[in-house]
Amino acid sequence: MSGRIPGIYGRLGDLGATDEKYEVAISSYCHALAYIVVDSIDTAQECVNFLKRQNIGVATFIGLEKQKLLEENVSTFKTEYNGVAEKDGKVEAEVKRLHNIIVEINNHKLKAQQNKLDKINKQLDECASAITKAQEAIKTADRNLKKAQDSVFCTEKEIKDTEKEVHGLTEELRSLENKATEVIKNTNAAEESLPEIQKEHLNLLQELKVIQNNEHALQKDALSVKLKLEQIDGHIAEHNSKIKYWQKEISTISLHPIEDNPVEEISVLSPENLEAVKNPDSIINQIALLEAQCHEMKPNIGAIAEYKKKEELYLQRVTELDKITSERDNFRQAYENLLKQRLNEFMAGIMFSVQPPKKSWKKIFNLSGGEKTLSSLALVFALHRYKPTPLYFMDEIDAALDFKNVSIVAFYIHEQTKNAQFIIISLRNNVFEISDRLIGIYKTYNITKSVAVNPKEIASKDFVELGLF
Repeated sequence: MSGRIPGIYGRLGDLGATDEKYEVAISSYCHALAYIVVDSIDTAQECVNFLKRQNIGVATFIGLEKQKLLEENVSTFKTEYNGVAEKDGKVEAEVKRLHNIIVEINNHKLKAQQNKLDKINKQLDECASAITKAQEAIKTADRNLKKAQDSVFCTEKEIKDTEKEVHGLTEELRSLENKATEVIKNTNAAEESLPEIQKEHLNLLQELKVIQNNEHALQKDALSVKLKLEQIDGHIAEHNSKIKYWQKEISTISLHPIEDNPVEEISVLSPENLEAVKNPDSIINQIALLEAQCHEMKPNIGAIAEYKKKEELYLQRVTELDKITSERDNFRQAYENLLKQRLNEFMAGIMFSVQPPKKSWKKIFNLSGGEKTLSSLALVFALHRYKPTPLYFMDEIDAALDFKNVSIVAFYIHEQTKNAQFIIISLRNNVFEISDRLIGIYKTYNITKSVAVNPKEIASKDFVELGLF
């Protein structure tokens, strides 16, 4: 606008310098700093017409030409005021002189009349207070009379109700007396038959004790049999595990060829031979003797040669592993150096300064909650405009915004969904109405569930189809 219309000097706050420590206080309370200074009233009117045509907004303008005219008018008014003030002083002195003369003449007459008037006023006040007290006493007496009449009516009604209750209670008492006589008769008959029932009860208790003793004896026998079965099962499981172990050991045993002698086969005992063995200790003694002879024999040359080959292969693998680990350590050190260098480049941070409407430039930590939210969203949308991202997650971004700004942000996000997807957590109706899908999360029977709704389809349906009526 300053390029199209000449005579615009700029904002009043930008034309002068403000100390940094007073900047927040001055910008918060001096709203006139946002006014725009122009050279004349015609220029201000032209700027207002331009804002209306472009539908940009509202602004306040200060014309320097009007200020000069006002200063000239003030100077002329001051000279006229000084002349009038001198005349007024003379007139006031003459009025004071005449007033003193009149007061001296009428002073005695006025004092007498004033005393009479004070006495009459005092008597009138006493009469008025007595009348008000009597009226209040009459009103309180009327209220007390009404309360007494109401209490008498209530007591009469309560007396009638109590008489009805007494009549009903007497009838209930008669019925209870009749029932009590019947109960007494039944108790007398029960007392007569009680000795026979007690005898039968004692006999049953004795029989029950005998049955319980037999049951305890059977339980003890069952426990002893169960323990024996568990011991036998444990021995069987132990022997089965030993059989599997020794079968595994036998499968690993093999005879190595010695020089030019052929390999002998290991003899395996058949079930018939095992049944023929009556003393297992003899087999254990034979095993010990064979192990002692095996230790006294010469070592197997083939096993030693195979060991040497495996040792050479192991050393070769160890050298390869050392080489790979050294290369890995070098790459790791280079990566850490690059990471430190990258972090040092971004440790300084950034300073985010914002100029809200009709205010001066401020740092973001000096703004209110809603202004911080709008500034952050403006930065996010600017980055999206520069380099779009396909998916955004936003959590209650409208919590600190008013109704108008919530609608503006919601409409802007709705326009930007053409090339991106926005998932927003919100509690405001403005966002619900514009969204493409509403997903509600709820919990029933300790199970979290969700439901998706299309608000446009719901708005197009009738209430009858939805079953609301």
